[in-house]
Amino acid sequence: MHPDDIADAFDSMSPEEYETAEYIINTALENYDAMEDDEEDEDDYYDDDIDDYDDIDDYEDDADDDYYEEDEEDEGDEMRHNLFEDDDYYADEDRDFAFESDVLADIATYGSLNKSFLAHSDEYGVKSIEWLFPDYKEQNDHFKFYDRDQAWAQYIMNHVGRSSYPRVKSTYADLTGEEARARGYVKGRKKLNQVITLLRRRTDPQTVYKKQTFDQDDLIDLDFDIIGRIRQEMRYKMDEELARAILIGDGRDSSSPDKIFEAHIRPVVTDDSFFTIRKAVDTTSADTEWTRQFIVTALKARKEYRGAGKPTLFTTEDILTDLLLMTDKNGRDLFTSEEQLKTKLRVSNIVTVPYLETYRLGGKEVMGIIINISSDYQVGTKSGGEMRWRDDFDIDYNQQKYLIETRCSGAITTPYSAIVLFKDSLPAATYFNESVERGAQVGATEPAETPVGG
Repeated sequence: MHPDDIADAFDSMSPEEYETAEYIINTALENYDAMEDDEEDEDDYYDDDIDDYDDIDDYEDDADDDYYEEDEEDEGDEMRHNLFEDDDYYADEDRDFAFESDVLADIATYGSLNKSFLAHSDEYGVKSIEWLFPDYKEQNDHFKFYDRDQAWAQYIMNHVGRSSYPRVKSTYADLTGEEARARGYVKGRKKLNQVITLLRRRTDPQTVYKKQTFDQDDLIDLDFDIIGRIRQEMRYKMDEELARAILIGDGRDSSSPDKIFEAHIRPVVTDDSFFTIRKAVDTTSADTEWTRQFIVTALKARKEYRGAGKPTLFTTEDILTDLLLMTDKNGRDLFTSEEQLKTKLRVSNIVTVPYLETYRLGGKEVMGIIINISSDYQVGTKSGGEMRWRDDFDIDYNQQKYLIETRCSGAITTPYSAIVLFKDSLPAATYFNESVERGAQVGATEPAETPVGG
């Protein structure tokens, strides 16, 4: 085993493993020293006997005579011990030393001292010695939730507009048409009526819920309050689902019984073109980096934007990182902080959404969503339909049941108040939730008359 491997193994040890290794090494060294001392004592014994003789041949003859005399005296008796053949003593020492050497030598192979010790326990030590180990100590106070980043969902649910009316009808008068303009008057000519086109849409609420059931026996046997944790988890996931439905939809197929339908909570990404502006970011240009094109497209889209105040940019962590890493021709950072990037993009905040990393609109990547979620999107909930808890005990099955639910609607309330930036161009067959009814008019056109006298 290479010395560097041994050094790496010791560096990777925990304090407990290091103390165990130190104990094994010290024990091996003590056993080795004991063996050395025994050998030295034996040598001293023979050296003392030899000093009594002037000739080595006389010593050997007397030793042989003593051996045979003792053999004749003890003839018929079984020899119980031979001083010069005490193999068991040294064999035990050799086995201990071999075990300790093998354990230390295999630390790098098994990854830790404990694992190396266990690998050799059946051969040298106590079988199933792990039964004697202390119980594992939970470091996370029973258990900890692992999930996607929830900061974006909390941001949406904390900032989205609220209404006490879940059944919403939105009516708009389009004043951008030619017929809505003021007219010049010529003497002798009849004055004409203006014509205004009306647009409207209706949004109904839908119930969204999350349910959990526990056997009462299990709740009694647990030594901690799991219900508090589960209530926390249910609320977090409820907020995440609603935020996802608001921004990009719930992602379920329309045939799913769990579907949150776009007609009830309308996603910003696929909303009617009367409310959502969609722009393609050219990422194929050889002359301009896509990050620069992203900024240019976002800024030019503001020409059509009619939302209130400074909106928020929802994007991915990768896109945000690439924007912050932009440099000039001399290699200097264009933006030294997120604040400078916000100022450049004319947004109040930048929020990264994990779901946007895999979401596709018509097969194309959605790179950014810009909207003032506080003033231009509204969630409607009447009294009794707000987010609330319910719990019940089923005496037939001895089960405790928990439910969190809400009944709400959601939709953009301001025309042209959202901007969606997607990669390159969208296919012609891309689905959009065209929910606005058009065609109703106020006023009627009248044929123009020829003025008298020109």
